[in-house]
Amino acid sequence: AESGLKEAPTLEPPRPGGDEGEVLVVQTPGAQIGQRGDQLVVSVKGEETRRIPGQQVRAIYCYGAIQITAQAIATCLELGIDVSYFSPAGRFLGLLRGLPASGVDARRGQYRLFELPGVRLRLAREVVRAKIHNQRVMLMRNGDVPDRVLQLLAGLRDQTEYARDITELLGIEGSAAALYFEEFGSMLKQHEKWKFDWRGRNRRPPRDPINALLSLGYSMLAKELTGVCHSVGLDPFLGFMHQPRYGRPALALDLMEEFRPLIADSVAISLINRGELGPEDFIGSASGTFLTDRGRRPYWEGWFRRLDAEVSHPEFGYRMAYRRMLEVQARQLWRFVRGEASAYHG
Repeated sequence: AESGLKEAPTLEPPRPGGDEGEVLVVQTPGAQIGQRGDQLVVSVKGEETRRIPGQQVRAIYCYGAIQITAQAIATCLELGIDVSYFSPAGRFLGLLRGLPASGVDARRGQYRLFELPGVRLRLAREVVRAKIHNQRVMLMRNGDVPDRVLQLLAGLRDQTEYARDITELLGIEGSAAALYFEEFGSMLKQHEKWKFDWRGRNRRPPRDPINALLSLGYSMLAKELTGVCHSVGLDPFLGFMHQPRYGRPALALDLMEEFRPLIADSVAISLINRGELGPEDFIGSASGTFLTDRGRRPYWEGWFRRLDAEVSHPEFGYRMAYRRMLEVQARQLWRFVRGEASAYHG
């Protein structure tokens, strides 16, 4: 058979390890992260602004011109603290972390199976089905949407099962995305001070505040899942739906599709509807629209709040934070490519 898979049952739902620890966000231009004893120390122009035991830190996010000393880097590698680098506008640039899990058997299975069009299509169908389902759920819960639109989305969701190839599947995904973003504005509360003009999805660069929030959220999801793929032993650069391209974490982009509405879009909607961000928290120029330094602070609070929110996994039933569900999905795929599971569930 083309798939080359053993029809092995999923023995038990994959459960990730603990994810305790704090995320240290450093965004003041010229700040430096150093080390004193077992403490990580943030200073600006020689003045200490933050001190935290290294054992209590899970990850560090550096925005713009942030320096980190060689001693602090060595400690981060030793303690397994991921250091992520972003441009001042929030574009994910790269990740510093120790050696990944060996994962040779999983990677060999990944390379072998992802050469098979039938396997790629099977995985992509489930990811796109889950994405369209989640877009529909977001509109049902937060928007004022005509029944006709919900019915169309339900139909497109169900059509994914019958897509004959990736091209046809991407056409279904595109049609659903057009419907979803046409109705996106219905999920935003209309405040007098909120003068955002929703004109559809745009990016590279985002031209309005809402698209700036979405672009930042999608960049963060790609960063999170690139790290998760590394940690479970998968190659984040070889995907089953997105085409491989130099420097592009195609597998992370594949896995993030179903989470776009539930995490990134939800964060943007929540921050706007709760009044935690206003037009004054954005700056616009010829190079695009981006959050200011002040605006990024409530954004991070909303982002971490969403990642820590607990939901029930639709297939396995037990409750977990979204942060852990990212890893559960990657571990599902890890089992699939190793031949230990017969399917991937979105």
